[in-house]
Amino acid sequence: MTEAEKKLWSHLRNKQLHGFHFRKQCPIGPYIADFACLEAKLIVEVDGGQHSESASDAARDAWFAQNGYRTMRFWNTDILPRPDGALIKITDGPGYHLHTGMMFSAPTGATDKKDENGNYTHYMMQIGSGTWDFLPSLTYTGRADRWSWGVQLSGVIRMEDENNEGYRLGDVFQATGWGAYRFTDWMSASVRLIHTTQGEIEGHYNGPHNHSAPPDLQPNYGGQFFDVGFGMNFVVPDGALKGHRLSVEWLQPVRDNPNGYQQERDGTLYANWSKAF
Repeated sequence: MTEAEKKLWSHLRNKQLHGFHFRKQCPIGPYIADFACLEAKLIVEVDGGQHSESASDAARDAWFAQNGYRTMRFWNTDILPRPDGALIKITDGPGYHLHTGMMFSAPTGATDKKDENGNYTHYMMQIGSGTWDFLPSLTYTGRADRWSWGVQLSGVIRMEDENNEGYRLGDVFQATGWGAYRFTDWMSASVRLIHTTQGEIEGHYNGPHNHSAPPDLQPNYGGQFFDVGFGMNFVVPDGALKGHRLSVEWLQPVRDNPNGYQQERDGTLYANWSKAF
């Protein structure tokens, strides 16, 4: 192997890349691939400058494509001295994807709702946060045959010390993992695990408000919460309702560690009907 191939192989071998099994110098049909992940049907080739106008490479790629394989080609300079960029592209292969999200909340939502006596309502009754918030996320998804899975890390980071009413909601961190199995072309089942951590409210209303119930007090917000979800997904494959999708999920709390005093959470049933155009 060339130095570039050795460098890349040191990161692909022994299922180091998200557990996928890559083989080096792998025979496939009439060709030998530099590296291949057969379960994802992905071919990785590392080329020098002599391949820049190679008709034989085009023929190889065409044969692989006709037989369901995807070919990714990298120059030696893409691997040396560091292969990070190549590894990111390989990670975003045909059966698995990794992507990030960086969003901001706009508008911030109203936080000035008051009761009939002119007092601010409970904090949880306000529509928004009243602050500009940063919403980062990192999502990995995979698929193999009838199985699919994914993991997502996400958060809500408050970018201001307080809103116009004098307080700030706690930051939120959430980790979600899920798996699904497709029984038929029109039905699948899924299971999902969710962990949520939320900080308590900082500051307090700068106007008249009550202190008579737990929801009126800032320390009674946030905590750590664990949930498990069980879902069924259906899609209409043909006929007058072709493309319509129905998703149903039961989300069950399994462990709560709230800050202060909060009501016990109950299970929740979600149902969604959609149409793909």
